[in-house]
Amino acid sequence: MGPEVALADRFKSGYLLASLVLFILMTPLFEATRIGHIVEDGLLSLVLLATVYAASDNRRIRIIALALAISAMFLVWANIADPSTPGRLAGLTVYVVLNFAAIGMLLRRIVLAPAVTGEVFCAGISLYLLIGVNWALTYILIDAIDPGTFESLSLSFGKGGSEYLYFSFATLTTLGYGDVSPDAPFGRIWAIMEAVTGVLYITILVARLVSLYRS
Repeated sequence: MGPEVALADRFKSGYLLASLVLFILMTPLFEATRIGHIVEDGLLSLVLLATVYAASDNRRIRIIALALAISAMFLVWANIADPSTPGRLAGLTVYVVLNFAAIGMLLRRIVLAPAVTGEVFCAGISLYLLIGVNWALTYILIDAIDPGTFESLSLSFGKGGSEYLYFSFATLTTLGYGDVSPDAPFGRIWAIMEAVTGVLYITILVARLVSLYRS
């Protein structure tokens, strides 16, 4: 049993990377279908569970995080019929908090890694994608609190989820297409914070991986 657990832990960042890629690619494909919101919520729940699993090696912290994740998933799935109900937004808020905590823990693991391994490499890519996904969730929450914060975005089912992802990754990578823009002051500042985070992350990650490789 021990070796099996060790083997599973060895690829936990790979599981997270796979769940993130599935979520990013599948969300726009199913969004306009009748089951689109079910698929989207299912994949987002998978990402959350993979994030909790990958972020911590401490069993106690992992159990607490898993309990919070399950509670958040219950709130989201219990309010699946309406994307803007307080219960669903509360669940998404817990998603965001857990993801930000995981981002910090994964970043620490990469910075303190003694060498470049497949797990470290997957963790680095996963962390970048997780930042983009989590920022998209914050945009949904901001737009729900202050409707119209982001021009052209909508919370309604059938459209919305992939649009926030699109805006988030366009901002994170500093592409700045300009077809979607924040109209409220806080939305603009928050988008700037994501762009700065993306630039700093790439700079720090590349520098760290190069130093590990040379050593």
